[in-house]
This record gives sequence, C-alpha cells and structure tokens, in this order.
Amino acid sequence: MQIVFYVGISLTIIFLIIGGIRYIVSGGDKAGTEAARSMLTNAIIGFIVVIGAFAIKWLVENVIGTTYHLPTTPTGW
Repeated sequence: MQIVFYVGISLTIIFLIIGGIRYIVSGGDKAGTEAARSMLTNAIIGFIVVIGAFAIKWLVENVIGTTYHLPTTPTGW
C-alpha cells in the first residue's frame, strides 16, 4: 500500500507540474488553457482519491484495531 501511495503522490506532483507548464505556455489560447486546467483538476482529484483511500485504511485499522496482512506461507499444510 505504501508503494501505491508514493506512486500516486509522485504522479500527482508530475501532473501538477506538467499542467502548470501547459497553462503557462498556452499563451491565452482557449483550448490550451482548458486542457491545462482539466489536467490540473484531474491531478487534484487523483490526489484526493489517494489520500482518501489511505484515510479509510487508517480509520479501519484504528477502529477495528487490527491490520490484515496477506499470509506469506500457506497454513495447514
């Protein structure tokens, strides 16, 4: 889960940078500005989804008081 978190945050930063650059170089072109704004909006929504997933994971772990881990070896064999 931590790998997914770090990849999600990294992609968010990359898309925010690319969207910001596209917004700056659009030069007032309406289509370019809208495309850049859409990219920035989608990056922020993706960031909220990643943070929300980890908030739900943390909440479930702390309310239930347990952490589920996949077994590393088969049991009962």
